[in-house]
Amino acid sequence: MARPQVITKDMLLKYGVNFVQKYGFKNISSRKVANEFGISTQPIYNCFKNMADYKEEIVDYIYNNIFDKELKKKYNENPIINDSIAFVRFGEKNPKLYLAMFIEGTSNNRKVFLDDLDNYHRMINDYPKYRDVTNDFIENIHMKSWIITNGLVASSLSGLRKYSNEELTIMFEEMIRITFENPNHIKLDK
Repeated sequence: MARPQVITKDMLLKYGVNFVQKYGFKNISSRKVANEFGISTQPIYNCFKNMADYKEEIVDYIYNNIFDKELKKKYNENPIINDSIAFVRFGEKNPKLYLAMFIEGTSNNRKVFLDDLDNYHRMINDYPKYRDVTNDFIENIHMKSWIITNGLVASSLSGLRKYSNEELTIMFEEMIRITFENPNHIKLDK
C-alpha cells in the first residue's frame, strides 16, 4: 500500500501562489486549490485557521519570496529609484501577483504598505546622501513613490505605455527633487 503524501504548509503556500499566478486572487478558494492540485481541502484547514488566513499567508509568501527578490535587483545606485523601478518591473512581470498584493483587498494590503515603508526607512538611512533626512521626509517620499509606481504599473498593465529604465529614472529623480524643494508631508492615515 502506498504511503499517503504529507502535504506541508509550505507546499500549500506554493500551491496558492501558483493558483494566483494562473487564475488570479479573486478566484481562489480552498476547493479550487484542492481540485487544481489533486488534494483534499482538509490539509488547507489543518494548516490555516480559515480561508482568510490562507490568503493572507499567500500574500506574505509572495512578498517575502518573489517580490523581495525583484527588489534586490540593481537598476540604479539611488535606493529610492532602484526600489521604485523594481516595483514597476515586478508588476509588469507578475500582473496577477501584483494585483493580489496591492489591489485585490486582503487585509494584508496595509501590512504590505507598512512593511514597504519600514524597508524605505532602512534603505534611506543606509544611503549616505539621505542620512540626515527626517522621518517625515521618508514617509512623504515613500507615499509619493507608492502612488507613482502603482500608476506606472497600471499604465503598463493596461497596455497604455511601457517605460524604459531611463524614463523611470528621470521620473523618480524629478519626484525626489520636487520632494526636497517642497517637503510638504502627505499624511498617512495610521
